[in-house]
Amino acid sequence: MTKIIPNYLNRTASSIVSVIVRYESSGYIYRALSWLDLAKRERSPVAFQYAAHDARHGIEQLLFEELILSV
Repeated sequence: MTKIIPNYLNRTASSIVSVIVRYESSGYIYRALSWLDLAKRERSPVAFQYAAHDARHGIEQLLFEELILSV
């Protein structure tokens, strides 16, 4: 089964926040990529901080999915 990655480029902050995150690692990583793109385009340190936060959530959720749910 192939998972299609949604386009994360050229999104605004309001479009990033308004989309409901699926509570799985891919949802957090998708949002982190959107924040990184926004931070790069607008040179915004706050967007970079949000990207780091969502990336960390994505990594923690991936570990949870792999370690806990696979047992």
